[in-house]
Amino acid sequence: MVLDVGVGIGRIAKSIVNEGYQYFIGIDISTKILDIVGSNLCTCSNIELVMADINDFIPTDTFDLTCSVLTSLHIEEKEKALRIIFHSLEDNRLFVLSVSKDDDWFDYGSRKVKLHPIELEEYVCIFLSTGFQIQSLQ
Repeated sequence: MVLDVGVGIGRIAKSIVNEGYQYFIGIDISTKILDIVGSNLCTCSNIELVMADINDFIPTDTFDLTCSVLTSLHIEEKEKALRIIFHSLEDNRLFVLSVSKDDDWFDYGSRKVKLHPIELEEYVCIFLSTGFQIQSLQ
């Protein structure tokens, strides 16, 4: 079972579902985004889309793989989120995190969104204090 934190419009989700995982759960805080990803993945029967903030999501020992692509920029309480993700994984399973070093604000033109970027070294410290073992940094 796979969890995608900040599923967005489903580009990563579609790839994961096509890889043959039995079940996929995508969470996002935006109902608008979940409607879009639902349309993009409407032919898939093994997915569940949930409106949730990772800091309020509580499954434990459930997932074989969790991924989060560029979502951590939007998460202010990163250590809490990573602790929840760590406990949601079955023993010795994988978490794939993709991050970017951006400014403090993302400008959409009509609106600006506050971001919460941190340095790679801070991620490493949080990962290790949370219990993760780091296999690769790229």
